[in-house]
Amino acid sequence: MSTYTAPVNALFETQRTAIRQNQRAFERAIEFQKSANRTALNSMKSVESTQRQGVELAQAGTRSYLSALQSLTHSYTNALEASTPGGGAEQLQRNTDELFDQLKANHAELFDAMTRETERGVDSYDELSAEYIESLDEQLDELLDAHEELQSRSVEAADEFEARTEEFAESFEEGMEEQMERAEEIQAEIEAQIETQAEQAEEIQDEFDAQLGEMQEEMDRQAAQIRVRNEARAEEAEDGESEELSDETVEIDGLGSTYADRLADAGIITVEDLTVAGVESVAEAADVSEDQAREWIEQAER
Repeated sequence: MSTYTAPVNALFETQRTAIRQNQRAFERAIEFQKSANRTALNSMKSVESTQRQGVELAQAGTRSYLSALQSLTHSYTNALEASTPGGGAEQLQRNTDELFDQLKANHAELFDAMTRETERGVDSYDELSAEYIESLDEQLDELLDAHEELQSRSVEAADEFEARTEEFAESFEEGMEEQMERAEEIQAEIEAQIETQAEQAEEIQDEFDAQLGEMQEEMDRQAAQIRVRNEARAEEAEDGESEELSDETVEIDGLGSTYADRLADAGIITVEDLTVAGVESVAEAADVSEDQAREWIEQAER
């Protein structure tokens, strides 16, 4: 018996017990009423017997009274007999006996009629109560059968609900485990990505630092070259032997005064400066293509 069906069975069992107790209480009430009816009938017979005995005692008392009167006063009795129609105390006594006999007969007839009616009522009540109890028993049996059927269905429903609840709980737990595993996998992937990105960032930083170092070295080298050229130009300027790109004695096709000024702004003043400068530096300084800059350098070297 599961935790779901135990309360259901207990509830239905309590209800059936209450139904049976009510049935027994009703049957006891019917039996009590039947017993009361029988007791009342017996009491009626006892009352009839008591009243009949009272009449008989009254009759006997009357006889004794008349006999006493007759024995006490003979003259009084004679006078009584003379004044009584039909004559004598004996006639009076017979009349009295007849009256008492009639009274007892009427009394007996009345009580017999009452007793018969009461007995018929009691018998009718017994029959009706027996039929009612039988019908009630049948209805209660049907009710108990339906009650047991309802209990069976309720227990089945409770078992099914419990099974579905357990199935849902298992499915929920499995789903939660899968979600937890998936969350752990995602967390591991994120951590791996973060670690990879951190490594890539370190590599990029290292490359940037290396490029920055190379650029710094190149700038230092170019600065040194510029210092050397400037020193050389200063010496040549003092000696008057320097050949500037703008001099007419230097013939470089395509390099006019405009380009010469641009190169001079970049520190490329003499033919020697042009020969030692790189193609990219010349092209960038004069704002020309690298092919044009290469051609100028080749002409300067000749």
